[in-house]
Amino acid sequence: MEQLKYKVFEVLSRTLSVEAFEVWLYADPYVAEHITDDEAIFELVNLNYRSRQILIELDSFFIKYFDKEECLISIVEFNCKLFLEIGSKDAVYKMVNNICLYHSWDDSYALLDWYNSFSMDLELAELGHYSMSELMNNLTLFCKEVIKVLNGADLETRKRILREGIEEPLPSYNNVIDTQPKSQPRKWYQLWK
Repeated sequence: MEQLKYKVFEVLSRTLSVEAFEVWLYADPYVAEHITDDEAIFELVNLNYRSRQILIELDSFFIKYFDKEECLISIVEFNCKLFLEIGSKDAVYKMVNNICLYHSWDDSYALLDWYNSFSMDLELAELGHYSMSELMNNLTLFCKEVIKVLNGADLETRKRILREGIEEPLPSYNNVIDTQPKSQPRKWYQLWK
């Protein structure tokens, strides 16, 4: 059941495609052996994996059968590992978007809050306010630290990390906007000329 749980978490993290999960699910010997005697497995096998709503249905499934915090910390972990493996700008956006899908202002998960704040920094970098390379370097260091802290930690420690975050060096980004004005700003009455 543990392997099944982590496969569901992997799909919810968007690091494993629904199609790959479906193939794995139907081929897994544990699933085949327990399909008739385990309600969760029976329900999972009977989901429509061709439906546009499958990720919403899997979200409902995980809420019903698994621990929310365990899932959330696994989503962060899977996305950090994928980002560190790929390391591209596209991987940054994918990771941050995948994690921020589960960010909620109503929950107090410091680790998810950090990624949500980072998504705002990404937007500022796209606008040219921060250096994208510095941002990528800081994110790489942060993800490595997250993986290091989570590696081998028991479930309660992992949940505490989700709630409290990790001690990380504060990111510093050099402002790439020239602070000296190149010309005099126009007066309000000059705007219509």
